[in-house]
Amino acid sequence: MGQRKREQSTLTALVWFAVPATVMASLFLAVNYLQNGSITSVAYQKIFEYTRMNGYRFRSFSMTSIPKNMVHNFDFSNPMKGLSLSGIALVRMNAALFGWPLSLVFVLLAGWKKRAGLLLASVICFFLVHGLISDVGVDSFAPVHFFELALPFLLLTVLGLQRSTATLLELTTHQDEQVKDSAPTTDADTEHDAEAAPAQTTTEKGSLISHPLTVFPSLFMMVFVFLSLTGYVPIRFRALYMIGKDINTPFQAVKKQKLKRAVVFATMRFTKQCVSKPTKHFLYWRPNNDPALKNDILWVNHLDVLSDKRLMKHFPARKGYVMQWKKDCTVHYLPLAPMKPGAVPKGWIGGNQKGLDPPAK
Repeated sequence: MGQRKREQSTLTALVWFAVPATVMASLFLAVNYLQNGSITSVAYQKIFEYTRMNGYRFRSFSMTSIPKNMVHNFDFSNPMKGLSLSGIALVRMNAALFGWPLSLVFVLLAGWKKRAGLLLASVICFFLVHGLISDVGVDSFAPVHFFELALPFLLLTVLGLQRSTATLLELTTHQDEQVKDSAPTTDADTEHDAEAAPAQTTTEKGSLISHPLTVFPSLFMMVFVFLSLTGYVPIRFRALYMIGKDINTPFQAVKKQKLKRAVVFATMRFTKQCVSKPTKHFLYWRPNNDPALKNDILWVNHLDVLSDKRLMKHFPARKGYVMQWKKDCTVHYLPLAPMKPGAVPKGWIGGNQKGLDPPAK
């Protein structure tokens, strides 16, 4: 009877896993098909195909950096590299997860039993799949190729805190019992214990509430939270604020100049790092437009004055502007209509330079 009940429980768990997994997998494959033309083709593959077709123009990739058989972000030539990058990802996650000096310390104390074992198994499987990855991934919030580990690490931290507290409670309770059993008793002691018994605080299950040592895990956690709130969070928030100012500079300039129904010929790179230094941001490209080109501001690549004016013939109801960064890290939008050839530097194209002579050095 017990064996059958366990089998039913296992089957129920498998069903609960299979249903959402099947739904999410189907959605993922459907997005691949609709967006990339094949259920097995991911967006990275599609952008590489387009990059090759476009002669590597307006891309940071060179004509030799993307082999036709390349699987993006994976390196099968050196397994030790993947192992070292996994270590780097753990170091970065340790810093970025909670902002604690040791964010993963309680993960190590969670143990392997029951729920902790399942979570640790998911972490190990994740690292096995990412064992051949070619880079950790950088961004302003986490190692982007490993941030999925945040959820199991968070749950393992809770379990580790719980287990370390319970272990200390068990050890201190055991020591107290040993001391009490080894001490000689007298009638006076027995009478004193009987009088003191009502003052002992017990839990609902009847066990004594914590020994002073059992507060250490929670105390460490509160110290870590305090250090994060005072030494990490303000610095991180300030860095993100400065990054936001740099990223929004082109858009604030649009508002300042009150551009409406415009075509803006953007330079490469689209943004610069000014007030955010030394923190780096990772926004390089102009915004994408609505497929129907109905945006109030259309962002396009700047080539040269003549090429830009040829494009403007397709938008007679709009005004054209050329984006220019100044040395003081401000952005200005210069009206295209009155410009003469050579009035502004040619745009950067890269790749095969098709459609434009190489920009002057």
